[in-house]
Parts: sequence; structure tokens; C-alpha cells
Amino acid sequence: EEIVMVATIDNLGQVKSKLVTKEVSKALKITKEAVQFSAIQALRFNEDPSALGYLLKVRKEKSIQENVKTAVEYAFALGQKGDKKAIPALHDNLIATSKTPKEVINAKILALGHIRHKDSVEAILDFAKTTVGGIRRGGVNKNVSREVRGSLCILTGTDQGESLSAWEDWWYDHRSKFKMSAVEGELDDERAQRTWTKLWMTPAEKEEAKASAEEEKTKRKKDADSDSSSDSDSDDDF
Repeated sequence: EEIVMVATIDNLGQVKSKLVTKEVSKALKITKEAVQFSAIQALRFNEDPSALGYLLKVRKEKSIQENVKTAVEYAFALGQKGDKKAIPALHDNLIATSKTPKEVINAKILALGHIRHKDSVEAILDFAKTTVGGIRRGGVNKNVSREVRGSLCILTGTDQGESLSAWEDWWYDHRSKFKMSAVEGELDDERAQRTWTKLWMTPAEKEEAKASAEEEKTKRKKDADSDSSSDSDSDDDF
């Protein structure tokens, strides 16, 4: 039953084992959204090297790619691996004028930003060229999306702003000698940086971050109560 399959995958799907990834991969072909989503997510965070191979085998699976929820998670699953082998699959139908939903396009752009390879930069810029730009002072001036700019900043460690031409000029000047740093670039916007970091956290890391935040919140409350108590004692003495 669907509920049993989902529960089994959620509980055991991330166990690091090629035997587990093989069994989970079978669920990718079951055309039920909840089952496919759970299978994709399990393979996304399963650390066994075989997980990526099973994900790539379903890059043309219509039931996954034509459903926004599973297509978005599929893109994130490929990006999570950070492996250049996933770039061609993310490049599939990555055209602004295609019928691909915006949510899926954005997920693919973000996923490419998590794969530290020159081909990711090329794929993102190729996509940006397909967007419709506005005409200003007789010339075409295209602005890149927030996702494109953010991913390029993360990959290159530089920020050329919203102008596509500025990014293209920079890449033309640096492409031949560019070496991808192992360390991600940082976003100037703190909120955007937090969102980016959270996007690629594993479930275990999210739980750890949540526990740490709760601990910090409790500590601040105790400190505040302690300060309030001290102020009250001072008033009494006065």
C-alpha cells in the first residue's frame, strides 16, 4: 500500500548501502506522487555513491518530470550530490521560453549552483540568454533572476549584479583561466545566505540546527529572566 511504501522509504531509505538504494530506486517507477517524492528524497540524502546513478536513470521519466513537486525535488536531489555528472540532466529543457514551470526552472538553477564545476556556470549563463530582456537606449539589456545571480555568486565568488551583459563580459574575461574554488562564495544578503545554507542541509543537520536554536532561545530567556530578577532586587534595596 502507498502509505506503507512511503513509511518504509522514509524510515530506511537513507541507510548508506547499495542494497538500500537499489530497492528505493524501484519506487521511482511507481507513478504515485507521494511514493516517488519519498524515493527521490531518500536518494537525495543517501550517501552511498550508487544513489546518483539511480537518480540519473530516471531523468526522462515523465511521471517525475511532468509533476512540479517531484520535478523540483528531483532537481534538488541532483544538486545535493554536487557531482558534475548531474549537470546534463539539469540542463534538460533549461530554457526560459519552454513550458517547464518556473518552480522547476528555479530549482534547476539553484541545483547547478551547488555543483562546483565550470560547466555549471556555462549552463546557467546559457539559460539566462534565453530570457526576454527589455529594450533600453536602443539596446537589449537583460537582467538575470535572483536565482541566477545567487547561483553565479556562489559558484564564482564574485557578484556582477543583475545585468546579464556584465556577467557575460566577466565570464568572457575569466573563463579560460578560471579555477573553481572548493569553497562556496557567499551572498551579501544575510537572509538569502541563510536560505541557501538551509536548502542544502541534510535532515540530520536541520535537526541539529533546530536543537541548537532552541537551546539558544532557552538560554536567552534565562538570561532575560535573570536580568529582570536582578533589576527587581535592586529596586527593593533602593
